[in-house]
Amino acid sequence: MDATFPRPDRALAGQRRRHEDLFGRFRSPHWDAPTRCDGWTVRDVVAHLVTVNRFWSTSIRAGLDGAPTVALDGFDPARHPDKLLDGLRDADGPAIFEQYRATNAELLDLVGGLSDAGWSRTAESPLGHVAVDRVIDHALWDAWVHEHDIRLAHGMDAVGGDEELAACLRFAAAVGPAMGDIGPDGFAGTVVVHGTDPEARFTVEVSTAVAVFDRGAAPGTPELRGRTPELIDALSLRSPLPADAPAEVHEMRRGLETAFG
Repeated sequence: MDATFPRPDRALAGQRRRHEDLFGRFRSPHWDAPTRCDGWTVRDVVAHLVTVNRFWSTSIRAGLDGAPTVALDGFDPARHPDKLLDGLRDADGPAIFEQYRATNAELLDLVGGLSDAGWSRTAESPLGHVAVDRVIDHALWDAWVHEHDIRLAHGMDAVGGDEELAACLRFAAAVGPAMGDIGPDGFAGTVVVHGTDPEARFTVEVSTAVAVFDRGAAPGTPELRGRTPELIDALSLRSPLPADAPAEVHEMRRGLETAFG
């Protein structure tokens, strides 16, 4: 990610405060209600957020200590998240909510205390060993998608702060090719992504690595356009891409399709 992009700490804090406000108003019928995630109730989705919060904190601490974890070696994103819920199956909604609040507090306290050097330390994520700021980007994106899984299933609009949505869109555009086969024998290319409401415009360059830049690209570069929340949703495999999405974007998304297929 271009160093000019804001670090995701403020976006993460705002997102988690919003979650706690929303989930804190849920009662028994809400916790047992279905979501857009097949087979998962609202309780299951929030329980998933508890398990990943615990992982983010463990991973970052280990990275700061100079010994990044390898807990996700062999991780299958299509099967393992459901298995990780086994330890929370007997907890009711209010108990899950209290665990979510506690794990949020732990994660936000950890992130709030990071130094400049700490943000650059290496820690584990589903993408492998990456900088801590990319771990938080992943945490921000994953939680936004799952919040939307709940909101959409119950007639609520997508929400999010401007920095949060822009960060989620950048990560959603990068995560597909990062999980797929990229040059020299896989996909390589450049795409401009232009989201609106809020405004987010950047360039994704895929070669032997995936880079996201806060600048434009050469004239004629393929461009993905749409409302920012809808583009996040589509790049995250939750909805179709816009009808005019360039072929390169379909190729970029294929890495996620393979991982979750």
